[in-house]
Amino acid sequence: MPIETQVPDDDPLMIAWTAYKHSNEFVNSRKWALFEQHVDGSMWAAFEAGFRAAQPTSPERDSE
Repeated sequence: MPIETQVPDDDPLMIAWTAYKHSNEFVNSRKWALFEQHVDGSMWAAFEAGFRAAQPTSPERDSE
């Protein structure tokens, strides 16, 4: 069984998560996730944003 530990604030994963939580995309996904009929779509949007950001050829990474 895996042990869950908090990611340190200075970890790149936590830095990216914190930045994403301040994006308009996150705010919109969170708003729509409050409606049961939109939860799957909102979770997909959040997953897709994270997946896209993790890709080495992602436009988001190329613009940094």
